[in-house]
Amino acid sequence: MAATSERIRRSPGPAGAAVGILLPVTTAILYRAFAEHERGRVVRIVLLPLAVMPALAPVLGGVLADQGLWRLAFLVDVPFVAALVLLGWRRLAADERSAVRAPFDLRGFVLVGLGAPAALVCLASGPTVGWDRPVIVGGLVAAAGLMAAFVRTETRAAVPLIDVRTVRLGAVGVVQVLQTLATVAWMGGVVFTAPLAMQGSVDASATAAGLVTAASAVGVATSAQTIGRLAGRVRPALFFVVGELLVVVVLGCFAVSSMAWDPWLLALLMLVGGVGYGMVSLTIQVCGFDGVPPSDLADVSALTNLVRQLSVALGIALGSAFVALRDDHIRGAFVAFAAVGAVAAAVALLLPARPRGVSSS
Repeated sequence: MAATSERIRRSPGPAGAAVGILLPVTTAILYRAFAEHERGRVVRIVLLPLAVMPALAPVLGGVLADQGLWRLAFLVDVPFVAALVLLGWRRLAADERSAVRAPFDLRGFVLVGLGAPAALVCLASGPTVGWDRPVIVGGLVAAAGLMAAFVRTETRAAVPLIDVRTVRLGAVGVVQVLQTLATVAWMGGVVFTAPLAMQGSVDASATAAGLVTAASAVGVATSAQTIGRLAGRVRPALFFVVGELLVVVVLGCFAVSSMAWDPWLLALLMLVGGVGYGMVSLTIQVCGFDGVPPSDLADVSALTNLVRQLSVALGIALGSAFVALRDDHIRGAFVAFAAVGAVAAAVALLLPARPRGVSSS
């Protein structure tokens, strides 16, 4: 129904806010429903839609855009949302009635409700508006101040909105750092920059670039359901390092080729990168909740979701900054994201020897 591109850019705001609520809630419910020794198998199943759908979406979007049917892209989710609302209403109503209601942290809600969106908007707008513009600089400074105040508030609140002190539980703190670095490298280098570079170097259509990128989804699915079964037998650090180094190698190949190689070879590289990122995601999901008491699962889930969303925005913002420059900076973008991935592999050595929540079944 949007009549202008400006309305289209503003429309995802409410949807993003809704997703920000749904993701931590569903994750917390999932981890409360299954014992720690069962979570490895559960994570492999949950990882499929979380990692595969974002990679498949560009294919459908590209087809609709090339056919001039881009408005239909906004209607695809409607039946799924309707089914989700119906299922949630029927299955969760009883639990909601028996739940103990805690005081609402209004101050924390306001701070994160202003700080996080401000950071996301500035990161997304910086490459096009200009990083040196006062509105971007001021927005980032304000966002940093709001988020700092949010952290300070949450550490003192009796019933915090998100208990940031949970970073001290198990490997939660290390996992959040790993998630940030790995997500920036993957989203910025593989999911965002690579398809745009392909369209620019070989004049590929949006559909063709989306199909090549979709190979990464196949890699993630394959990794989660096959290699993921080895997670209970291999040290998490080694599992993460091998997966992240596969992503680094793929980004290095993209830097050498500038995405001008044969599309089938690029699809193969995307497949390999997807296998690596599947290993990384599985490690993050399992280790991030290992040893966390049931009472803290919701807080850890909310914190993980917040860090993930900010990391996605940061990766895309960095990719946009490189794409906005001349074409000869594309190689530098892939090199930079590969360096971020290499740092993540080094930090992964701090992970515990063997989490309790991994099952090899």
